[in-house]
Amino acid sequence: MEDFLGVLLEQAGSGSVAEAAFLEALANQSILVILRQPPGEGDAAPQKNLVQWQRADGTFLVPLFTETSHVTGSLPAPAKLVRVQMRLLLSVAGVHSYVINPLSPVSWTLTEKHLTVIRAAIAARGLSYESPSREQPWAFESVGDEWFPVARVLANWFTTSGRIDAAYLYRVRRLRTTQSPQVVLAIEESANPALASTLTEIAAQAGAPTAEFVVRFLRDEPSHRAGIDALRLEPFYRRPASD
Repeated sequence: MEDFLGVLLEQAGSGSVAEAAFLEALANQSILVILRQPPGEGDAAPQKNLVQWQRADGTFLVPLFTETSHVTGSLPAPAKLVRVQMRLLLSVAGVHSYVINPLSPVSWTLTEKHLTVIRAAIAARGLSYESPSREQPWAFESVGDEWFPVARVLANWFTTSGRIDAAYLYRVRRLRTTQSPQVVLAIEESANPALASTLTEIAAQAGAPTAEFVVRFLRDEPSHRAGIDALRLEPFYRRPASD
């Protein structure tokens, strides 16, 4: 298999353009991580299960790999090499010092500046790089009647466009953080930045405060899907069944 990310990594040190291309690709690709044991609940949860290596100075790094060819030797059981989307890694693993291909002649340390660029690239695709955890849980709540005018305008647009199967409107509070609550429009659709922009504009024209309104795409957002299921929330719009 061609090591697409590895090639870009080797070129990334040649200048800002090559670095930007590598970080953009990394934001949209998957990466290999080492887990101490197969993923699961409790201590096997990803945020607790990532293997970390200790540097000579006593600090720790999380090793990441673009392909298996950059992993030398075999992993001791029950450790496991797992491929994950970079955005999901950032959402569940939290803040770490990440080093890509640390055993290879060319490696790359992801600084906070790099991670900011990666998060911005993920957000530009209409996706979230956050997910709830035991340390920072999310609370999903129904919205009040004040959001009815926004829901009505959105439902009219969905009916006219005929492209959305179902849509939900709810509030998310990120507990134990200083983040403000967000009202989420979640739709049965794959991530589409242009559609997110259109729907945000429609909602704003209907009176939604854009600072607390966000669009999420359920086919790519398992955390939001799980929250909707837990809340037993019914969609405010569902595409009528065709005859």
